[in-house]
Amino acid sequence: MQMDEEMDTGAMFLQESIPIGSKDTAGSMLEKLSSLGARLITEALPMIAAGSIVPRVQDNAKATFAPLLRKEDGSIDWTLPAVEIHNRVRGLYPWPGAYTYLDGKMIKILESEAMTGKEDPGVLHEAEKGALTVGAGSGLLRIVALQPEGKKPMTAADFLRGHHGLAGKKLSERG
Repeated sequence: MQMDEEMDTGAMFLQESIPIGSKDTAGSMLEKLSSLGARLITEALPMIAAGSIVPRVQDNAKATFAPLLRKEDGSIDWTLPAVEIHNRVRGLYPWPGAYTYLDGKMIKILESEAMTGKEDPGVLHEAEKGALTVGAGSGLLRIVALQPEGKKPMTAADFLRGHHGLAGKKLSERG
């Protein structure tokens, strides 16, 4: 058997799927898939050497292309649905990270939750003490953890302790 020259093409010896949890991020999935890949390759190598495993051909027509991520891919478009923004936050963590701007300063959104509700896209709302939500194209995004420019990561509650009067302010895509 020879190797294919293309990336992610060619025959497969073993395959296993794992669920993506609601709190999983690109980083947590990398860890899970790395462990799975290591286990599968240690299972497959002896079988390949013994000739006891038959490779299965992939349907390359069903393959999708994922371009390399750039820093600007992390900019949050608040007109998107909250569920989509939440999934982008998860998919872009840890790099390049999802980010927005408040008063000209970058804020990385590290953890979020999509919620029902209505507020203008990008408008901050303090729904309850210690909770920070943002309007989206549809629904609300609850910010759980964030990292202000030049600061360490923190919870939304910690951020709110040092930033009063945020309700009604608007987040933007550019600084």
